[in-house]
Amino acid sequence: MAGTMKTALIDVGELGWSLYLSAHARHLVQKGEQVIILTYPERVPLYPFVNEVVLIPDICNLPKQCLGFYGSDRKALREKFKAILPDDAALPEWFEFDCLWNFQDKAVYEPYPVVDEEAGPRILLFPRCREHSAFSMRNLPRSFWVALAVALVKEFPEAIITAVGTKEGAYYLNEMDGVGNFDNRVGTSRSIQAVIDLCEAAMGAVGSASSLPKLSMNQRVPTFVVGHERERVKKENFAGARLGFYDVGIDSYERIDSDDCISKIIRFLNGENVS
Repeated sequence: MAGTMKTALIDVGELGWSLYLSAHARHLVQKGEQVIILTYPERVPLYPFVNEVVLIPDICNLPKQCLGFYGSDRKALREKFKAILPDDAALPEWFEFDCLWNFQDKAVYEPYPVVDEEAGPRILLFPRCREHSAFSMRNLPRSFWVALAVALVKEFPEAIITAVGTKEGAYYLNEMDGVGNFDNRVGTSRSIQAVIDLCEAAMGAVGSASSLPKLSMNQRVPTFVVGHERERVKKENFAGARLGFYDVGIDSYERIDSDDCISKIIRFLNGENVS
């Protein structure tokens, strides 16, 4: 209807929170609201159902945190974005560039559409590595990821063992360069669509508790998560994907029992229920 004000949502923070925001936007659209999203080009595939997407550059060099940036002035960010909104759009009063949970019960999660089918089967590895001290505690050791890759290459010769992540957010496992069934995609693309397409070809995925395992679960890929928040991960398995979990203490990611964890991952990928 002419003159209807659109609800504006701004997706500039952590990718895991993009998934929450996308599901909330879908909820609003299904209610009949008109929704406009301001976000980065690589995140457009998360919003195929909204009325309009406005592309914006990565405007802040601070680490991304929740819906915003670590250490940023949230009020100043809100005013900055309000100034560039289209005339027919408004930010909800509740929206801040912070860790907000008030919209979590107003969300509809569905798998995102595949664009380009990848060859398979694949096992996806998400070797998270965030260097900032505020976020590094969830990094598993590089040695763990190398050992896991070596084990999976041997155990699943029919699968393409595929490492996925951004250059600044994941280990590049150069030790695996040249290994026949290992495919190193770390740093090759920032496109979320590329990960969605890989999920379609995946028989399983492995990661510490972060955004990409949330995405693989949303795409209904059997996913094994290493972390300290078992109940949160179970709660956020909205699509009901087969889930494996390995508990580590909040301060113990670097001291993981690699052999034990890798053994359980292999059992999980072979179809066993491991938790």
